[in-house]
Amino acid sequence: MAVTSTKGLAIYLEKGTAVAEELSPASITAGKDPVITFDATGKTVAIGDTITVGKSGIAALDGKTWVITAYDASTATAAEATLGGADATTGTLDTANAEFGHLKATDFVKLCLSGVDISAGSSSTIDVSTFCGPAALPGNPTAGTFTFSGYTDISDSGYIELLAAEADGQQRVIKIDVPNQGYMVADTIIGSVVWDLPLEGSSGYSFNASQSSAMRHLF
Repeated sequence: MAVTSTKGLAIYLEKGTAVAEELSPASITAGKDPVITFDATGKTVAIGDTITVGKSGIAALDGKTWVITAYDASTATAAEATLGGADATTGTLDTANAEFGHLKATDFVKLCLSGVDISAGSSSTIDVSTFCGPAALPGNPTAGTFTFSGYTDISDSGYIELLAAEADGQQRVIKIDVPNQGYMVADTIIGSVVWDLPLEGSSGYSFNASQSSAMRHLF
């Protein structure tokens, strides 16, 4: 097992002004790490960009955000992008209704944080015990939470975007580039902010967020 440092780790938050570009794939390969083929004419696509999938006809892809881990645009009208960590083994691409919303690097802002805490979701049970004996049903699992910590700086674009996200309550993509270890990605909603104002020292903040889709490690 190789142990790597987090030095160089980068955390990105989708901008509130970002508008996803539809890629409209003509085909997708079956199996793991599927490759979509699409017309890239006039589009700017790169490794590390994200694609949020819906109505694709492939249940394992829908409702999740994926990261492009390989890209070949040598033929612009038939560019190929690999969705690392995805699995398109089951299902058939619905080319008429599929939504592949693409976000590029400029649609994100880099967060200069002092720390980030990622808490896993939990599974609950519903008590349906009777006088005849104990019993339980599975409840709805929660996707998990984030806590983003940093130092207050009104000139920092990341801090300003976090404030905007907390105010509008809209779902946004969070992407973490892990050096030599792929990507971690989730859809999140920034819920609240707490400021730390010490008597002497640097003022800081903590933004609390819920994951509307569970964090996944893609590579």
